[in-house]
Amino acid sequence: MIDTVRHVVPSSRSTRVVLGAFENDVEVWDVAGGSSLASFRTCFDFGGSRLALSDELNVLIAGAYHRYGLVGYAADTAVRSDLKKVQRLSLNGDGTSQALVAQ
Repeated sequence: MIDTVRHVVPSSRSTRVVLGAFENDVEVWDVAGGSSLASFRTCFDFGGSRLALSDELNVLIAGAYHRYGLVGYAADTAVRSDLKKVQRLSLNGDGTSQALVAQ
């Protein structure tokens, strides 16, 4: 459990939220059920808007300013997938697709 919540980020459909600590630690919560779905460490560091959660893709995207860049995690299992040399990232309005453009 996160001691101090510094970030609250709603998912694409607002059915879940990501709670972020000062750095690294996040929790994914079910809004309707009021229960924690997952808790894990990420590359996320403090400052800026560096967390996003897609309900449709079940992906938590975390960014870091100093190290690691951008990392995608399965929101319920925390399986990590590094994304290298990303130039642009966007989710469409309904969160079902993403566009990654590498150099």
